[in-house]
Amino acid sequence: RPSLSDGTMLRFNKYSGICEWKNDVIFLWVNIGAPGSEVVNEFLQGGKQITWFGGSRMHQHTPAIQNLLRIGKMVSSSNNNHPDLSAARVDNTNNEGRSNSGGKGGIILWCRVYDQTKRTFLPYTCLGRVGYRSHDPDVHPIQFVWDLLDYEVLVEGNMVVNGEENGVDNLRGKNAFEQIMIQANE
Repeated sequence: RPSLSDGTMLRFNKYSGICEWKNDVIFLWVNIGAPGSEVVNEFLQGGKQITWFGGSRMHQHTPAIQNLLRIGKMVSSSNNNHPDLSAARVDNTNNEGRSNSGGKGGIILWCRVYDQTKRTFLPYTCLGRVGYRSHDPDVHPIQFVWDLLDYEVLVEGNMVVNGEENGVDNLRGKNAFEQIMIQANE
């Protein structure tokens, strides 16, 4: 089991797709291409957005969902690259003009792709920060669309990962994000 340097054991429900931390930090875990899945997570807008479905017990008023909405909207409202998010803007300052999150909050996306050849999921890859785009509280499980706030960094990333040795030549010379996008679109 993973633990912190002080010996504290880390625990979270891997089936919920979310792990909440202090300082308004949330990790989202997304599986792409899961066989037989009732929900289909996918990249939208050429990889600039991704869908995420909450766990089976989550709904509009679940504390975790409320935190996702609050933090996701706060992060998106401060991102000048998304001017069309005006409907999602919230007041994220206190009476002294400081950010309520102290500049430390955010939602971090971890993604893994199902490898049909190996019949298993590849390791999770961090795809950076996400911000709120939309959600549909009337579907079950609840569905979100998130903006990948670090999209440009992911696309321009210079960390090249060699393709697998199983003959997948189209992955050779691609960065990790490009590899995920290629596999997600197969």
